[in-house]
Amino acid sequence: MKNLQITFNNYEHTIAQANITSLPDILQKGHLFFLEAKEYYQQEPEIKETIDLYLNQLNTQLKERKELYGTPTEFIFITRFLKMHKTIQSRDALKNYIFDLQKAITYKEITKESQYAQHIEQIQQKLIVLHNNLILKEKVKIVINRKWRLTLQKIITDNEIEGLGNIPQPEGKSNLSIPVQPSNIGRLFTPINSPMPLSSKNTFKLDGALGELLGDLEKFELAITIEGDQGGGKTRFTYQLAAAIASIKNRIAIISHENGSRSELITR
Repeated sequence: MKNLQITFNNYEHTIAQANITSLPDILQKGHLFFLEAKEYYQQEPEIKETIDLYLNQLNTQLKERKELYGTPTEFIFITRFLKMHKTIQSRDALKNYIFDLQKAITYKEITKESQYAQHIEQIQQKLIVLHNNLILKEKVKIVINRKWRLTLQKIITDNEIEGLGNIPQPEGKSNLSIPVQPSNIGRLFTPINSPMPLSSKNTFKLDGALGELLGDLEKFELAITIEGDQGGGKTRFTYQLAAAIASIKNRIAIISHENGSRSELITR
């Protein structure tokens, strides 16, 4: 069975299975730095170097403790879902699970060839329906029917997956060293007079047909206007464009005065 390493792309859903508070202090600081600086990973060489070093040291530590290694990604998501049973979950918590799962599928960590792909798809659809039926700060109690819950639990126990239950505390201190420095990077906004992030490339290109259509796009000074007749597909194209921009690791905000969050167009 292939070892499951924590990478930049799968970090958010795999690190959830590790007990952060049980890690050496330097790795706990590395975790906080990752959360704070991850959106600058591709732009800032120094941040990328620091995060890569942290991930390397983290994987070494978890390998020594035999946590997460040999654990297929679908088992991680099945376990996370089982832990939701009889708990109250917010709309944001469901969204985070769905986004993590979709990211794992996008990066081929979970494929249709998986023996448990049917269960993963069923979990995804159930949570999407629950998420879409909630409004803003509403919460919902998750109850997994007994037959399905026992089936999912049997999948985990039959394969004797390590690292998915209580994680043992580390023995002794670690002498790992990661050059993590305090950072004042904002999570969403930065002061207008702060230095621009360094980047070796000031343009980007979307994947697929949209990329061929639009060509190279300017990173910092870009506006696209879309005009057309009523029913001509302007809104649908706009959402496709937003999805394409999000697929290359950008954060997207959509402000609509016409479509509600439960509209069929948006859920598709």
